[in-house]
Amino acid sequence: MKDRGKVCILLSGFVGEYNDGFCYGIERQAEVLGYETTVYSMLNFERLNTNDEECIFENIPFEHYDGVMFIERSFSAHKGVGRKIDGILKKYCKVPTMVLGQSDYFPDKLSMNNEPEFEMITDHLIEEHGCKNLYFLGGLKEHNSKRIAGFLNSLAKHGIEAGNDTLLYGGYWIDCAQRLAKNLAFGKVKMPDAVVCIDDIVAYALISELSEYGVRVPEDVLVSGFDGHSQADNPAVSILTIKADSAYWGARAFTALFEMMTGETAEVYKELEFELCPGRSCGCTRPPRSDVKEMLHHRKTVDRQEMYFANSEIVERLYTAADQDEFVHRFENLIYLIPEQNYVALCRYTPDNRIACIFATEAISAGNPEIMPKGVYFPVDTTIDEQVLNFHMVPLNFAGQKLGYLVVGYPEATIYTDLLRRICRHIAVGLYNLRERELVSVSGRWVESSLPSEDTMPGGGAPAHSAARTNRASEAEKPQADTTTQSSTIFVLKDDIMCKVNVVNVFYFEAVDKKVYAHTKGGNYESRQKLYELELQLSGRGFVRISKSVLLSVDKVARIKPDVDRTLLVYLTDKSTVRVSRKYVKDFKDHLSIT
Repeated sequence: MKDRGKVCILLSGFVGEYNDGFCYGIERQAEVLGYETTVYSMLNFERLNTNDEECIFENIPFEHYDGVMFIERSFSAHKGVGRKIDGILKKYCKVPTMVLGQSDYFPDKLSMNNEPEFEMITDHLIEEHGCKNLYFLGGLKEHNSKRIAGFLNSLAKHGIEAGNDTLLYGGYWIDCAQRLAKNLAFGKVKMPDAVVCIDDIVAYALISELSEYGVRVPEDVLVSGFDGHSQADNPAVSILTIKADSAYWGARAFTALFEMMTGETAEVYKELEFELCPGRSCGCTRPPRSDVKEMLHHRKTVDRQEMYFANSEIVERLYTAADQDEFVHRFENLIYLIPEQNYVALCRYTPDNRIACIFATEAISAGNPEIMPKGVYFPVDTTIDEQVLNFHMVPLNFAGQKLGYLVVGYPEATIYTDLLRRICRHIAVGLYNLRERELVSVSGRWVESSLPSEDTMPGGGAPAHSAARTNRASEAEKPQADTTTQSSTIFVLKDDIMCKVNVVNVFYFEAVDKKVYAHTKGGNYESRQKLYELELQLSGRGFVRISKSVLLSVDKVARIKPDVDRTLLVYLTDKSTVRVSRKYVKDFKDHLSIT
């Protein structure tokens, strides 16, 4: 059997069906034409702060691939990252490259023709709802957008003049919608009959922001979107949209790359199709979906995966691992949480900026050692018994630090889900905690037992995870933690997002309903640690127990007032109060050296 070719895909991240469709179409077409793919992407796509996850694109070994697919279109919210990748490709990539979107350096690019879809949306607003004054919102003035052309075609067809104020540029992100909503509400821009937005994210942001100013959709103005994003199906105001066939354009882009690589032509595996979806944002009633059975099956699958995730105790397992061996063992028992995969590898940065593969579900070939050369990414040139057609490689970053990469292999065209995003987040925080413990335990040196031994270097042949278990040190041999070194930060949860809080900003910790909260001037955060664990950890940092449920920072005490029941009322510097119970009064006074 002929070896399959290799193509890498550069994608900002997966968000909604539209960007997902690009990748799915490429992977499906690649499978038809005998290629396997490796997808390099970020996780924090929906936030303008990427947390430096664009590092995933910096050292890709382009020479190991037969071709490159750069989905520039997916970087609409991160134009700076897209331009950076464009420069990286120009400098380092010597293999055929196809760009889906815009490029300053590559002539081989494919721009999507969404002209007929936007003409259809505008026709619907004019013909079905009698709109005569319409704005187009979004996009960049320097780009000759097919979407804008479709909008203008419809206006011209219905004899509606397009004035200078008809096209409101502003990019592809929600800030342009927020500005327009404010200008409409305060009369700086005349209220139109309808606003045709460049995508569903912008449309949803416009509807949300208008509601804050008391402007109603659809009563006061009609709004449409595009892409078929999940936000178009929101329960408050469903959005008039078109489900564009991005999978077709992804597949078509790959056939163009295939011709560049081989000189042969190929047929796209599917026909172009799109569908108008009316919604309440234009005054229509959204018809029920025809694929209810498929939706219910998908919902049951998602609910089952969420149940597994909720019962996995992933936070407790990964955040508290004492060393790398224990971390790997716990991680191995959690990979079942990643659905539909048939291969998983976990790679970690070493102090000299190399990548150590600390776990893989299959042995790595001798030509690709556990410690990869600097600048070389896993999983190139792996030998895996079970066929893997598509690799997805995502960065593991936390607190501004690059910690490693997770590689997930799939046997068919697929996209990863929001569940994998959360799993990766927990893995990253777990690796961060592990690094902090290692730095404390060996006074800033990388833990020697964390690295493969000489027997597992090139030619050794042992898998990384088995080598780690073999090298596990006994308890007596492990270096003891330096008890004089104490962490100045703790990990807390805010809106289900893990973040760090400096302990000097905490006024007190309080246990409520089996949960522990850190009270700060900026808000309250949930801690995963027990109160007694925090008491032990922070005993040398001025924290003292003042009741069964409260651990107080004495640095935040402003004044103390005795109360009638022999308790103490403590006024804090933020003007809040806490009470020292009678059982803890003596210890509290002794700590403050008062009588």
